[in-house]
Amino acid sequence: MKVSYNGKTDSVTLADLGIKVDANAIAQEAVNAKRQDNVFARYAFWNKQDVTPNIDVKTASSSTLDQKLSTNSQQPTDAKLQMSQDGTTIEVVEAQEGNGADPTAVASEAVKAVESLGSYQPKEVAVQIKNIDPAITTDDANAAKTTLDKLMQQNPGVYIGSERFAAFTPAMILSAAHIDTDTKSSLPEGQSRNGNVVFDAAALQKIYDEQIKPNLKSTKEDREVIVNNSDKEIKVIKEGHDGVTLDNGADSNIGTQAIAAFSANKGNVEVSGKLDPMKVKKTKRHVVVDLSDHKVYAYENDKLIKSMSMSAGQGNDFTTGKCQASGDLCTPEGDFEVWLKYDSQDMSGTLTLSNGQKEKWDVKDVGFVNYFSKTGCAIHRIATGTSFSDAQIAAMAKNTSHGCVGIGWDVAEWFYNWCVMGTSVHVQE
Repeated sequence: MKVSYNGKTDSVTLADLGIKVDANAIAQEAVNAKRQDNVFARYAFWNKQDVTPNIDVKTASSSTLDQKLSTNSQQPTDAKLQMSQDGTTIEVVEAQEGNGADPTAVASEAVKAVESLGSYQPKEVAVQIKNIDPAITTDDANAAKTTLDKLMQQNPGVYIGSERFAAFTPAMILSAAHIDTDTKSSLPEGQSRNGNVVFDAAALQKIYDEQIKPNLKSTKEDREVIVNNSDKEIKVIKEGHDGVTLDNGADSNIGTQAIAAFSANKGNVEVSGKLDPMKVKKTKRHVVVDLSDHKVYAYENDKLIKSMSMSAGQGNDFTTGKCQASGDLCTPEGDFEVWLKYDSQDMSGTLTLSNGQKEKWDVKDVGFVNYFSKTGCAIHRIATGTSFSDAQIAAMAKNTSHGCVGIGWDVAEWFYNWCVMGTSVHVQE
């Protein structure tokens, strides 16, 4: 069909605009027309059923118009899904609107001719310059994310009975899926749809064959983890694995089974075989800071394994541990978790005290820092210019900090390595 812009004329086809017509689906619809009717209605020639092909003009591209008519479009950027930086969740990358030749009117005119099977002659279209919407909008991507998030809640993976021995991670599923805004279009064999998300069986089978199957072991190995007082895993010592023995050929159609499950918002891909589930060995770690004993106690499985002398905030009464009424320069009481660690940190700051005075500090190379409060209090190597041991802190018998807990140079590195991120810290009088 003919197109024109600013005195320049050329011709384009639907294929030039990047639009595909599923002729097989249209033919199948024609073949199936009236088949569900009764015998009389099926052969009543005056009773017609039209074929209604669905050709999506929103997918049209302006790149050919740019080449032939010099419209210099700025192409829109489709929204998409990607993995979060920490690799645990799926996030949306927003779409960007484009500007330039609008291919929609051109595509619509061409589709009229195609749908008429040649009886309609398309008219020349004067191309307009306008904002160009992306084929996949941010709303489309958000809808796809919602679908995948719901699927992940079903713990997708490969199961023997009710036990999952291998997980399909968000990254795995995302790599085997794409967004299709035309939710009524037919799909090729080996694909299935859940909302506007299309899953590919061959891709999922490949993921299983290359990333999951090689890691299966017939003999189990128990998992070993460190947990805190809330029973939250804070460090994995050994991942461990189940003992898995599959029946011959049981996993040959994982991809096909997976897309059937995922399209129904189910996570279970079941195979036959034997499973020896691994056990989880937990080691609980927690810390108690006692402000009146002037000690930091390290516990494993509620058993004391190390006791260290410490110097707390200047505002805590040395005998009772109680914070002074003003609240200035105190080590806070309560329950915390270690949330930030530095093997070395330069510490500086200014505090305005309750009486209006300013308290300033600037200390270089404070070693083995373990922050437990969001107000900036940490357990760290005591901030002295030279080595100061656990025994020297005990002999000093004085609170010297702005609220942090200072421990000896001879024990600080051990504590830093032992007190992993997330360890529970209880501070008491």
